[in-house]
Amino acid sequence: VLIISAHPDDWEIAMGGTAALMKDKFNIHVLVLTRGEAAMGKGKSVETAKLRMQQAADGCKKINASLHIMNFEDAQLTADKEVVDSILFWLNKINPGIIFLHWQFDKPDHAAAAYASFKALSINGMIHDREIYYFGVQQMTLKIFDPEFYINISSMIETKKELITIHDLPSHKKGELLEGALEMNRFFGEMNGCQYAEGFRTQYPLVNHRWNKKTRFSLLKL
Repeated sequence: VLIISAHPDDWEIAMGGTAALMKDKFNIHVLVLTRGEAAMGKGKSVETAKLRMQQAADGCKKINASLHIMNFEDAQLTADKEVVDSILFWLNKINPGIIFLHWQFDKPDHAAAAYASFKALSINGMIHDREIYYFGVQQMTLKIFDPEFYINISSMIETKKELITIHDLPSHKKGELLEGALEMNRFFGEMNGCQYAEGFRTQYPLVNHRWNKKTRFSLLKL
């Protein structure tokens, strides 16, 4: 499994519960494109980057994941050749059967990560024979994010809380990241008859598509 995340905390907020459900069943890799150095404002980029890199490592440790952090500038991410080539390198090296990436209609860095990932997947052909899932992060955009299926994460909600809390920063309001994520997880859960759920969109419809046989519909078995 490869999770492509623009910032150190994106995947935890969007799909931390699903990742926790997968940790004992799959080899998980997390590719973070920026160090998140803009999170605490100007003048603190070096200090913030060190802190966020440690937070990223702590989060990956909780799901037994291998962490790969790129060095692209936070808040300035683009889908240019350098970014695409970096993603392509890790796609080819890891050769994942399942790939998670940002939904393209989100904040600029998230959208750039989505487009760069899509371009890389198109170049090596994985776009056609891998399971590809899109996740939404921003609470504002999640209100228009229309998942095609949901994962019940009720059994992993405490782990998800721990994953998100790792990323608390002095610049955040207390509980800001956590409550925003849980609000949507509760809403998705109510829609699906459970306490908490995470929602995803797919690259291709789940019906009448030639998935890679090795990972056929595996996410739906969680």
